Amino acid sequence: QNWLGRSQFAADAYYNGQLDEFRIYNRALSAAEVAYLAGDR
Repeated sequence: QNWLGRSQFAADAYYNGQLDEFRIYNRALSAAEVAYLAGDR
């Protein structure tokens, strides 16, 4: 399972912050796609 705001490891703390924007894809993105989406064009 994957979580938003929680690690997959029980010893890790929960994320203490806010998520402004996130996207869910049905596949892994390439490094070039991640760079493009991050505005590193």
